Amino acid sequence: MIEQLINLLPSALDEIKYVKETKEKTKEVQRKKQQEKIEAISKIKSAVIATKAYIYDSRELGNSSREEEKKLSEKWIIASKAIWTYDRILFDIADVKASGWADPNEWKKLKNKVSTVNLDKIIEQCEYHITNIK
Repeated sequence: MIEQLINLLPSALDEIKYVKETKEKTKEVQRKKQQEKIEAISKIKSAVIATKAYIYDSRELGNSSREEEKKLSEKWIIASKAIWTYDRILFDIADVKASGWADPNEWKKLKNKVSTVNLDKIIEQCEYHITNIK
C-alpha cells in the first residue's frame, strides 16, 4: 500500500505543478486584459483632452484649423478601435466624434445617434471603467 502511494507521488506532484502553472497563466491573461482595457480608456481620455484643448483654442483664441480637426478625427478613430471590445457605447460615441470632426457639417445629424457627445460625460464613463477594472 505504501509502495503504491510512493509510486503515485510523482504523478500527483506533476498534477499540482500543472494546476499551479495554469492558475499563473490565467492570472497573467487577466492582467494583460486589464492593461489593454486601461490603454483603451487612456486613448479615449487622450482624445477628450485633445478635443477640449482644441475647442478652447478655437472659442477663446479664435484658432480653428481644419488640419487640427482632421487630427482630432484620427485620434477619435484610434480611440474607437481601442475601446470597441470593452464598451460599445463609448465606441459609438468615439465613432461619432471621429465622423463629426472629419465633417463638421454632419454634427447635428450624428449627435442624435448616441446618448451623449458631452466630453465631461465621456470622462465620467472612463473613470467608471477605471474604478471597476477586474
